[in-house]
Amino acid sequence: MRNLLAFLAALLLTVATVGYFLGWYRVQITPGKDGTTTVNIKIDNVKATEDVAKGTAKVNQLAHDLASQERKDKADADKPETKETQPKREGTVD
Repeated sequence: MRNLLAFLAALLLTVATVGYFLGWYRVQITPGKDGTTTVNIKIDNVKATEDVAKGTAKVNQLAHDLASQERKDKADADKPETKETQPKREGTVD
């Protein structure tokens, strides 16, 4: 249970930090005349949604590229080597 709470706290801090630097929200602190402090938080849902969609698309593209490369590598490894592709050794007879 403690590990789950630590993981959730780390996830929350990560999202909060990334969101702040990407401009998903702004925090404005204004001191009042009577000694109170006003805190305003403006959240830009449109920017956050767009950034998450871009990130998801990029991750999907990278996964697709990796899968394509693995299939290509496997297909290349399964091909039998021909005599023309093997280097000739000195002193051997074909």
